[in-house]
Amino acid sequence: MRKITSERILQAAIVDIKKNGIVNFSLPGLADKAHVSKSTIYDCFPTKDDIMLAVFRADLLRRLDSMLEIEHCPDLNVVDKIICCYSFVLYLHRHTGNNHGLMFLATNPTMWRRANPNLISDVDHLLQRIFRFPERLIERIAVENNETLKPSSRTKLLMNLQAIERGYLVNTLNYALQPIYVSAPLEQYIEVLIRELRTTLRSPLPQYSIDRVTDYLEKNAL
Repeated sequence: MRKITSERILQAAIVDIKKNGIVNFSLPGLADKAHVSKSTIYDCFPTKDDIMLAVFRADLLRRLDSMLEIEHCPDLNVVDKIICCYSFVLYLHRHTGNNHGLMFLATNPTMWRRANPNLISDVDHLLQRIFRFPERLIERIAVENNETLKPSSRTKLLMNLQAIERGYLVNTLNYALQPIYVSAPLEQYIEVLIRELRTTLRSPLPQYSIDRVTDYLEKNAL
């Protein structure tokens, strides 16, 4: 019974944070939306920070499932898959504007400082698994072309790709409350990713397809 109640509270928290963000997120409001008392919430989640981290974890699990599907998709080549890895969240948040509240969870220092250490460790493990997907794909390109990629170069490339993704996400979030929820075109974003890949990898990259990528994202990201 407690597991069912915890799940109901978590789902209500996800909807609330998606719609209103973390600034307006409150336990009285959550209790009302989940149709439970505040004491019931505390029985399931000792602190508000634990709830927010649980919401972040649920979002990461969805992303992890998406990465697994991308990795094993037969319709995408290896470069398409790298693009999808770094475009999935961007595409999701551009086309479902009420998801923008989730983006600020990772930058909430209070949550990371106060939440349950075991839950923090679990979330950190999920993040490492997510970051590992594009790394495997990049290694695959290098191996298939007999190219030796230095660990430092690989790490720098991954950090740069993550920085590009974050930059475009922030740009998108600036438009979250505007009538038109868009910023730079996806095609421009993909070109920036490809340029970064070509800067590090000497091997010729397999030809990517914007049509394949957008078709996959339309079917799986929304």
